[in-house]
Amino acid sequence: MKKTFLALAIALLASQFSVAEPAKAGVGRGIGLVFDFQGFLETVGSYEDGYQAGAGKKWWFEDSLALRGLASVAYNAIDGESSSAWGLSAACEWHPARRKASPYLGGFLGARATMAAENRIDLYFGGLGGVELAFWENVSLYAEYNMLASVDVDGFSVSLGGEDSAQLGFIVYF
Repeated sequence: MKKTFLALAIALLASQFSVAEPAKAGVGRGIGLVFDFQGFLETVGSYEDGYQAGAGKKWWFEDSLALRGLASVAYNAIDGESSSAWGLSAACEWHPARRKASPYLGGFLGARATMAAENRIDLYFGGLGGVELAFWENVSLYAEYNMLASVDVDGFSVSLGGEDSAQLGFIVYF
C-alpha cells in the first residue's frame, strides 16, 4: 500500500512540472535499458507476486509512443520451501506531452511461469498510467500504477489496486 501511495505522490508532483520547458532533443529518444526497482528488491529478500517487474528495453518508435519489454527472473526460499518465477511482458506508452516530467498512459500484456510446490502459468494484461522524470540527458526515473487482469489456474481476476500495482524504476538511454 505504501508503494502505491508513493507512486501516486510522485506522479502528482511530477505532473505539476509537466508544463515546464520541453526535454532536450536527445532525452528519451532511441533505445533505453529499463530497470525496475521491484526486480532489485526481489533479489535481496522475499518477494510478493509482482507483474511488470525486471529488466528490459524501451524503444521510442514515434515522438509520443514507446514500446517497453521486460524480462524477470526471481528465486525465493522461505521456511525450507523454494520457488522461482520467469516472466516476459510488453507495454506500450503514449506520452501526450514530451517534457522533462512526461506523464503517460498505456497498456501491457505478459506471461509468468512460477515453479514451486505447485507449478503455474499466469497470463495477464491491463492498463497503466505514470510519469517519467528526465534527471539527466540519458537517465530517467519512472513511477507508474498498473490496473491488472489475469488468467491463471484459479480463473480470471481483476486487480485495481494493491501493493503490486505501483512500479518504480529507472531508464538509461543510449
